Amino acid sequence: METTNKLLEFQKKIQAIKKDGKNPHFKSSYATLPQILSEVKPILSDLGLVLIQPILNGMVMAVITDNEKVVAKSEIKLPEGLTPQQLG
Repeated sequence: METTNKLLEFQKKIQAIKKDGKNPHFKSSYATLPQILSEVKPILSDLGLVLIQPILNGMVMAVITDNEKVVAKSEIKLPEGLTPQQLG
C-alpha cells in the first residue's frame, strides 16, 4: 500500500480519542499521552507505520515512518536550561 494511502487509511480508522484526564484548574478534560498512544499505535502498526519521538537539537520530534521514508513529522522546541527531570 502506498504511503499516502496508509495515512488516508489511518485517518479513516481513527475515532475521537477518549478524554481520560482532568484539569481541575480550568475545569476541563483532555486526552492523556498514554490514552492517545493506546489508540493510535495499534492502527499505525496494522498499516505498517511506526511512530518515533526522538529528541534532536533541543526539539522533540514526532515522526511517522514506514521504515523506508518519513511519512509525517512535527517538531516542538524544548525550553532551554532544564534537566530531563524538570522537562518531565
